[in-house]
Amino acid sequence: MFIANVKEHFKEASHWKDKLALIISAGLSPFVIIPAFIFIVCWSFSPNLEEFLKFFGICIFFSTVVPFANVYIAVKYNKITDIHVCQREQRTEPFIVAIGSIAVGTYLLHILNAPREIVILGISMGINGVLFFLITQFWKISMHASILAGVIVSLMVLVNYGYGAFFILIPPMIWARTHRKRHTLYQGLLATLLATLGTFIVYKLFDYPR
Repeated sequence: MFIANVKEHFKEASHWKDKLALIISAGLSPFVIIPAFIFIVCWSFSPNLEEFLKFFGICIFFSTVVPFANVYIAVKYNKITDIHVCQREQRTEPFIVAIGSIAVGTYLLHILNAPREIVILGISMGINGVLFFLITQFWKISMHASILAGVIVSLMVLVNYGYGAFFILIPPMIWARTHRKRHTLYQGLLATLLATLGTFIVYKLFDYPR
C-alpha cells in the first residue's frame, strides 16, 4: 500500500520539484526510517544472530507492523484519508495505537532480558510518542521531522556519534514536507528541536551517553 500510494502521487506530480519532494518524503518516511534504525541498534547490541532476529522481530512488529496495520485498515474503511495521516484531527487513534503497541513491545523486551540499550530505545520512542501526541491535540507538528531527529540522536548516543552526520537530511526533508504543503517551516523546525532535546534528555536519565 505504501509503495502504491507513492507511485500514484508520483504519476500525478507534474513538476520536477513535486517529484523530488515526494521522493524525499517517501524515502524519509517513518515507515522506512524506523525499521532501518531498529536494525542498526539491534544488530549493534544483540550478542548473536538468534538474539538479533528475536529482538529485531519484536521491535519491528510492535513499532512498525502494528501501527501501520492500524493506519492501513483505517484508510481502507475511510476513517483516515492517507497513510501519512496528514489531517491532524485524524491522528488521535493512530497515536494511541502506536504508543500502546510500543509500550507492550518494550515490556516484552524487558522480560525477555533484551540488551539494556534496546529496551531504553523502546522507552525513548514511547516517551517521544506521548510528547508529540499531546502536541498534536492542538497543533499539527511534523512527525517526519521528529522521528528522523529522534532516530539520529538515538544512533549517536547508543551506537556512534558519527551518525550525527545524518542531520544533513533534516533541511531537505523539511523542504519536501513544506513544498508538498504537509507542514509549515516552523512545524518542521520545532519538531526537530523538540525531538532532539527530548531524546537526549530521556537517554540522560538512563545515564547515556556514557
